Amino acid sequence: MTAPPPSASPAILGGVGRAGAAHRPEWGRLPLGPYVFPRPAYDEALAAPVPLTEDPLAPLLGEGQP
Repeated sequence: MTAPPPSASPAILGGVGRAGAAHRPEWGRLPLGPYVFPRPAYDEALAAPVPLTEDPLAPLLGEGQP
């Protein structure tokens, strides 16, 4: 097995550096989060979920068809 090229991204290599930060020599250490953002639509959707009368994936899975 050969080593990845020096310019390979940590994401391509399947990991991040220590303490949750990606590292590329030309950029230094880059923080990856945590990120906080307002999410009122998500909170409202969880507060009042819409009940489904049937499985929306059933037609795609071929369920209920002879």
